[in-house]
Amino acid sequence: MRIPTVLISPWLAKGYVQSAPPAAQKPAGNSEYDLTSIMATARKLLGMEDTPLTDRDAWAGTFEHLFDALDTPRKDCPMHLPDPIPPQKAALEAEAERELNDLQRHIMTLHAHHARVEYPHHITAQKDVSEWLQGAYATHRGDKDSASGAISAAASYAVVVDIKKGGTGGWKVNSANGTEVQTVSVPVGSATYCLDAGRMVAGEAVTVSPCDGPQGRHYQRQSWVWGGDATFRVYHNQSLCLDQVEDAEAGDVVEKTQTVLKVCDGDAVTQHYAFHGKAPGSPYSGYIFWGDDLNALQVQK
Repeated sequence: MRIPTVLISPWLAKGYVQSAPPAAQKPAGNSEYDLTSIMATARKLLGMEDTPLTDRDAWAGTFEHLFDALDTPRKDCPMHLPDPIPPQKAALEAEAERELNDLQRHIMTLHAHHARVEYPHHITAQKDVSEWLQGAYATHRGDKDSASGAISAAASYAVVVDIKKGGTGGWKVNSANGTEVQTVSVPVGSATYCLDAGRMVAGEAVTVSPCDGPQGRHYQRQSWVWGGDATFRVYHNQSLCLDQVEDAEAGDVVEKTQTVLKVCDGDAVTQHYAFHGKAPGSPYSGYIFWGDDLNALQVQK
């Protein structure tokens, strides 16, 4: 699959097609045009040639030379665009009957894998792809939603943070059935559940869901960092911190504490967590923990 880039400017030659970068526009001997060629070209035009954003745009071929093709700008810009051709029902119906293309087959393969269903070999026309994909997605989403609630519904859990593991915090969720969960901003190995930031917006309740891993569609909302100011933050939106919301019952006795996302506030006590080592007489060796049942914690040695 190729992705074209359309350049529109009176300083460009009319109808010119550039399929590969010239040698002078190749930062490396094997450079090609890439999605990041736009960034690489913009850096040159803005005088930022020595400041690539990533290795990818540092390697990408550029096309700034195309803007030097003319000495004066063209003056043949059309003043009015022609009316678009109205869609033809026969043409649409013919397209719907076409065989699946490689991209559609690839997408269906991925959805079948995530939904744990057989690849639909009986689907051969493009008109039938959408309905099947929506069904497979609903199956996958239902599996994840039911699994997400399983750890809190079937077994009490508590979130444990071991600050001694370094800058990332070392998240764990220990449940009564022995399930151990880790959510960090690196691959989680064989872990089963991860802390989940949901939509990653302020006010969102933090839950647990099956770990997706670095290639998963929910991996961003399962990645966290230990802030240098004693806060825990969403890795992909570090303006949001974990915060504790207390539900007070009669007599102002706190019966339940909910973990939510809130905009980080340097003065908010409920967003900051301290590590003081093992408390005298405590079976826990200096961990930060909270959850719906602290008795579900496994004793940490």
